[in-house]
Amino acid sequence: MNLRCSAFEGFPLQSQQLRNAVLGEAEQADEAYRRALRVNDHGPFFDSFLDYNYGRFLLKERRLEESRSHLDRAFVLLPGSRGVRYERGKLNLTLGHYQAARED
Repeated sequence: MNLRCSAFEGFPLQSQQLRNAVLGEAEQADEAYRRALRVNDHGPFFDSFLDYNYGRFLLKERRLEESRSHLDRAFVLLPGSRGVRYERGKLNLTLGHYQAARED
């Protein structure tokens, strides 16, 4: 059987990622985020918060450079989001980039 994954299938993965992260199952959450990113495109079911949520997860896991790339992409996708600016600010504080943290 040949199964294809559509963009719509990323939505259930979002709740799976969050559940795994809360339960402390970081590896499973990471894999679920990666699968969701593979199917998330700019179609009718595009989830612009996916990079934001994955960036937050990576920040909590102390995977700072990976977190930066996803939070930067979230900033482009959601320029008016206070949550994205807040998480980028926390990341910049962690990295010692104080001026960038103030700007966020």
